[in-house]
Amino acid sequence: ATVSNSVPYTAVEPHPGSAGALRRNLALNSISNVTVVEGAAVPGVPDGPVELRLPITRDHYAEAPTGAF
Repeated sequence: ATVSNSVPYTAVEPHPGSAGALRRNLALNSISNVTVVEGAAVPGVPDGPVELRLPITRDHYAEAPTGAF
């Protein structure tokens, strides 16, 4: 895909480790027109905290801190 350096982009990444890797890659590639939002995009208005659950194994999940907007 071709992208423009003059167009602002927003990347939404709920996992803190992935958001950090994204920020590092953007910096390493001198990309400055991307805003990284560390949070989850959820439908509607949540009535409390949103929990991100990540698969560790086939039957077990781990929780990761995240925000929702």
